[in-house]
Amino acid sequence: MTDHCAAVHRVLHAELGPTPPQAATDPALLPIFDISARHEVTNLDMVHRVVTALGLDPAEWIERIPDRPNHDRRYLINPEKAETRLGRRPVHDFDSAPAETVGWYVEHRAWWERILEEKGELGFDWGAVSPATRGH
Repeated sequence: MTDHCAAVHRVLHAELGPTPPQAATDPALLPIFDISARHEVTNLDMVHRVVTALGLDPAEWIERIPDRPNHDRRYLINPEKAETRLGRRPVHDFDSAPAETVGWYVEHRAWWERILEEKGELGFDWGAVSPATRGH
């Protein structure tokens, strides 16, 4: 979580300059950056890590269900642009990061429970934010 937040912070505060007109036909010129730890794991592996970090038995808490039609078999993110243009690379050990993230949410339970109680969900509707308050 710390690496991801640091990467988002770096993107938000980068001196990127104006977007060139050529970006209309070359999306690589847009100020869009993929963020990745360059550590590929399956969804099932990640679920095992989260359930284990919660102190639970994956065999009791993970239920296999059939894939949905046209299910993506792999998600691949190439962070090369963020690494070369912004000098951003992960610095934390990926193997311990999921447990640390789960621990943060366990320790800050009151924070997310309050959001859940007030909004009924943990999602954030970016469309509901006025343009004047974005980025502040």
